Amino acid sequence: SGHRNLGPHQTISREEALSMWTTSAASVMEWPEIGSLAAGSYGDLIVTDKDLTTCPQDEIGKTRALMTMVGGRIVYDSGELRSASAA
Repeated sequence: SGHRNLGPHQTISREEALSMWTTSAASVMEWPEIGSLAAGSYGDLIVTDKDLTTCPQDEIGKTRALMTMVGGRIVYDSGELRSASAA
């Protein structure tokens, strides 16, 4: 249609955006066992190289995953976390 929703009423915060991909998404899909880190929940998570809630906005797109866990198991590990803790 060529119509764009870019006005101030369509703006969301970083926290709202992260929630939309985690707890809110689980709620919408009616999956109470996902979307949070709690006993009895699935252990899917990522560890990133920066805090997405506080980094400069132009750095968000440059964020790298350092580790990914699915079902409580590590499925990706850059090795950078071990290197940093050994230093």
